[in-house]
Amino acid sequence: MLTLALDWDGTYTADPALWDQFIELCESRGHKVLICTGRDKRTDPIEKHMPIYYTSNEPKKAFLARLGIHPDIFTDDTPERICSAYEFLEDNLD
Repeated sequence: MLTLALDWDGTYTADPALWDQFIELCESRGHKVLICTGRDKRTDPIEKHMPIYYTSNEPKKAFLARLGIHPDIFTDDTPERICSAYEFLEDNLD
């Protein structure tokens, strides 16, 4: 089973019908899809019936990791918001 983290603004909102079909297909195959957004829940909530994590502009990978969530795949129109530059270098330099 895969866990997929999907960004909201600029990703899901770019084509909601496409992403709804994608989410349905993923779930039918036993995968888990969650929304991970840089939004602040208190000021900009999302109306969607699925797990939604609001990072308030914190890097998404570290935010979810603190909650014990480690997505296998992130999909984001601004991938630089997934992790800090330090985290990227740490994960990709051997």
